[in-house]
Amino acid sequence: MSRKPPYPPETQSTLGAFFARLIRQKPAVVKPVRTDRQGINLLLVCEDPAFCDALQRTWFDREDKRYQVVVATSPREAREKVLRATQHFDVLLIDQKLKGEGGDGTHLTTELLKISPDSAAILLTEFSSPEDGLRALQAGADDYLIKTSDWQTTFRELALRVAVLFENKEARRRRVQELESLVEIQSAIIGIESEADLPKVLDSVVQFAMQYLSHVDAITIFYINPETGEPQFGGAAGILDLEQLKNHPPKLKRVLSLTEPYYAFNAAEDLFVHGEFVAREKIASVAVFPLINRGERFGLMFFNYRHPQAFDENEKSELSLFAQQAALAIHKVVIFDETKRRQQRFETIARIMPIVGASLDPEQVVRAVSREILKVVPRAREVCMLYYEQDTGDLVFSLASFEFYHIDVVGQLGRTRLKANEPSTPMSVVHSGRGLYVPDVSRRPDYQALVSSTQSQMCMPIQVGGEILGVLVLESNQLDAFTLDDQFLLQALADQVAVALKKAQEHTRWLKAQDDLAANDAIAWMGLFGSNWSHTVNQRTFEIEGKVFLLRQALAGMASPEIEKWLSDIEDASRQLKALQIAGKVSHEPRPGDSTVSIDRVLTERVPRWCEKFPEVILTMDLQCPGVHVPIEEGWLEIPLEKLINNALKAMGGKGALNVRSARYGNRVEVQIQDTGKGIPEEAKKYLFKRPVPKPTSKEGSGLGLLIARKVLTAHGGDLVLLRTAPGDGTTFMFHLPVAHLDDKGA
Repeated sequence: MSRKPPYPPETQSTLGAFFARLIRQKPAVVKPVRTDRQGINLLLVCEDPAFCDALQRTWFDREDKRYQVVVATSPREAREKVLRATQHFDVLLIDQKLKGEGGDGTHLTTELLKISPDSAAILLTEFSSPEDGLRALQAGADDYLIKTSDWQTTFRELALRVAVLFENKEARRRRVQELESLVEIQSAIIGIESEADLPKVLDSVVQFAMQYLSHVDAITIFYINPETGEPQFGGAAGILDLEQLKNHPPKLKRVLSLTEPYYAFNAAEDLFVHGEFVAREKIASVAVFPLINRGERFGLMFFNYRHPQAFDENEKSELSLFAQQAALAIHKVVIFDETKRRQQRFETIARIMPIVGASLDPEQVVRAVSREILKVVPRAREVCMLYYEQDTGDLVFSLASFEFYHIDVVGQLGRTRLKANEPSTPMSVVHSGRGLYVPDVSRRPDYQALVSSTQSQMCMPIQVGGEILGVLVLESNQLDAFTLDDQFLLQALADQVAVALKKAQEHTRWLKAQDDLAANDAIAWMGLFGSNWSHTVNQRTFEIEGKVFLLRQALAGMASPEIEKWLSDIEDASRQLKALQIAGKVSHEPRPGDSTVSIDRVLTERVPRWCEKFPEVILTMDLQCPGVHVPIEEGWLEIPLEKLINNALKAMGGKGALNVRSARYGNRVEVQIQDTGKGIPEEAKKYLFKRPVPKPTSKEGSGLGLLIARKVLTAHGGDLVLLRTAPGDGTTFMFHLPVAHLDDKGA
């Protein structure tokens, strides 16, 4: 059967001759792996003679006699020995503290690996700085080891690292040998820019198989998707209805379990392979090859004939050659992807470490960790961090989490914590202190649904020395979404977050004391301003009225009606200004605990009154703190409350829905204020609670409202936070205050 080759003439001739030779000669596909290695050759570069002698004696005395150690006492000597070596050095052990020309051991590592790229390298350092280790790895080293004063311990650890590194190198060498044995076959895959481009790889396999297997009428390949474990269309040639095959692939459950090729001489009546595809494509005979490489199953390859086929030994051998090619191609892609994922995970940890080292803000670390998780874990969709609250036993969502974790289950909107007495998978992690992987959340009785699309979940404890600080949660909209590598990565990132939280705890105690002092100073100035307001206003309005009187006398009946009206307007404005009261309710600095107030009573009395002038706003209130008092004067409480309500009403433009909720959690009360307004602009978020929010000159207000509100609350032992905001989808603020003691005086 003649077919037009899809490749240039020069390629056709070379590949045609090669494949013809392959089919005639039936060569072995994989070269035998070398097993003649007698030991591990190491080059030690160190300027300390005592260390060199001790290491040589230690390793030469080992019973397995695996190590052959060559010593170089200077960078110059190391270069010469690598250049003149008659036998390849498997591992280079380089002391970072070198004084030779050309820089320290880090620079020498890069230089020697250029000379001997197949060598592995371990950098020895006396410093425990992560930046030091990162420099070593960036220089090309495979690992780095901290030298301690206990040399024997250092040698034992070094032997372990070398053994593991050598085994990895041997595994890589064996894979390279296998790939080299098929390099000519793989040269047939022309124009492929990346090994990860699996569809192009498989299409090349199919096209060349069709070209040189003249009796085959149609070929199909299905590969097992490594993420889902399900067979997926990979490539086809000679198919009559390709779109139908892609959109409605045949059911392959019956043949997925094959471990050996299967030959159906009469496909229409063969119970193992018959079906719609065989009938539609008029298939008479079919050979099914499981694509297996090194014991791992990667897919299936079908060789279809529209005429009866006997399948003699030569035919079977030729089919096997191309099935091996397909299996190897998929295997290479899997190796490529695994290597890429491991590299991404290392790079992730490397990017996070400087942030942890530099930041005293846990929220910044959580934000950075969440971004990295969603980058490198392909099936992750939601990620959040929950702080463990010691006094209540609850798990509280970090504020940064709401950027990456989107609660949408009815009845759970606005949730900020998981209570200690309600079952949940993160709480199970708190109790056990161990990570938890849930491949199917529907089978986990204590799973609490917050995101409707979640099907699998992974939770890792954030802990230091057995003390639980929180839980890192990762969720996917697919079943059994996460791999063992994903679990290792999440645990490593959880450890980084734990370091950040622990470091921040001590700093936060000092910082809070400074913030409280600053808040009291600011509010004291507010009180001073309020107490002097009436005097200042009276003085200035008196001057205004006096100037108006002098103007009337100067004009002496010459003023036009328009000027007369302007003068009257100035007098009216002056009278209104004198009647205005600002901060009159509280004119002293806050004194938490001197008096208390019922939080729900204030909300019930004040919020509806502020909403009266906006009849098109639908107000709903869910107040769960009847009789609960907080240690703040009513006048002080009204300041942040009024600013938050007025901001919400303005954001909605007088139309929308406003929801106010109160709830008690242990020793504190939380109040949420949720609107359906336009949301906070992205450029304004960075100013919240820090300094006045810039506003266009046409907008009213000073931009100080949220800053003042938070200062009032922090001065009374509480705080104000932004839970969520989205353009056109509203904003939710939450403030909290401590619960007043029972012996406090109620207001």
